[in-house]
Amino acid sequence: MSDHLDELMLAYLDTIDTYQSQCATLASGFSNGFMALAQANFNTPGRRFGQDFYDERMVAMRGVEIREGDEGIIFEGKKIPIEVTEGKNGKEEAQEKDGEKEDGQKEDVGDEKPEDSEAAKKTPKSDPRDPLRWFGILVPQALRTTQSELTTCVDVIPQLLTTLSKLSFLESQVIRARTRHLYKILPEAPPSPLPEALPLSPLDAGDGFIHMCTSTQVSGVVGRFMGDTESVWLLKIPIERVEEGLRWEGSVVNGGIGEEFPHLYGAGIGEAEVLDLKEFKKGENGWGGVFEAASEWIES
Repeated sequence: MSDHLDELMLAYLDTIDTYQSQCATLASGFSNGFMALAQANFNTPGRRFGQDFYDERMVAMRGVEIREGDEGIIFEGKKIPIEVTEGKNGKEEAQEKDGEKEDGQKEDVGDEKPEDSEAAKKTPKSDPRDPLRWFGILVPQALRTTQSELTTCVDVIPQLLTTLSKLSFLESQVIRARTRHLYKILPEAPPSPLPEALPLSPLDAGDGFIHMCTSTQVSGVVGRFMGDTESVWLLKIPIERVEEGLRWEGSVVNGGIGEEFPHLYGAGIGEAEVLDLKEFKKGENGWGGVFEAASEWIES
């Protein structure tokens, strides 16, 4: 257990280092990109490069593929292929006429081989979607620098999201590895002595599993769902006694997946599973600080 936890902590720290490096790259890219854009505007009197040039020619050149991975969600940035359309003469063309340059002059295609010509039809030498083409041939070098820096930022953002997802995954793995006891919260005293299996609450019966929580989750669960209750009972359960039917699942918060909680499937909780039980009463200031004061009993 200790070796596994050490490996998780090392992986977590290594991922944090990757996250910090990506944040630095992103910050540097935005800083350099907007500085170069300001320089391009300063060096080009009478013209300002910006949103005023956006029109129907502006199309996405990059997209993001999202998929589930072994260590969280993977966000992968990909360049969108050029859309090849069918021309009037029935031949394929890619957003600009084949064999014709931007200035209307014909390209010299006399020396091209048939296979080269066929490949050129499907893959133009320059991407017609490149926004630098909007500003003519003599584009300021500072504007090219702007594009290069901000393109780097666009590529880094999916990597940063992947790293954040991995951090969340590793954090949950560390919590699981450090958890030795789980807790079942009851709004009323259980039977004494405990039976082989306690009856399921309406919530547990409806969801098909037993809701449980870790030591750090007890206070939040009681405060949120049992704030008006004067007293609650906690059943302290060693995790190895219920590990077979245990699943860690994210709670649904505002339509999204939130913090992971332990859920017990296909088994009950009774005398064989419970190590200890204790009653807690609400204080003068509500439930705040009640469970923190019993940290020796409520342990990981």
